Amino acid sequence: MALGISLKEKNPLTYSRVRIKPGEFNNIEHQLNGGIPLILNTVLTLFEDRCMKFGVKMDLLDHIINLLERKEIFGTSMLANKIKNEKNIMETNNCMLLPPRSRKDRLT
Repeated sequence: MALGISLKEKNPLTYSRVRIKPGEFNNIEHQLNGGIPLILNTVLTLFEDRCMKFGVKMDLLDHIINLLERKEIFGTSMLANKIKNEKNIMETNNCMLLPPRSRKDRLT
């Protein structure tokens, strides 16, 4: 996964601390027997936890959209457009996006 890739140019040390390494991703995938929703939830939560631990502030949903739009990572992605459209609809209809969870909330 390319989570945090936007940090690579800005702050290589932080990027190396928060990124999900291929071996980590493979281990998670193996442990969860290929269950994609659970794998994504686990990997995104791990990434979000690391960002909080090292003080990286970013909108995770926007970051995922940006990743999906990067042609060098995914080619042309219709999923990025779908997510962006859903986010815009929610914001237009004044639907509240869930705020980022605090580390304390995850541990209880």
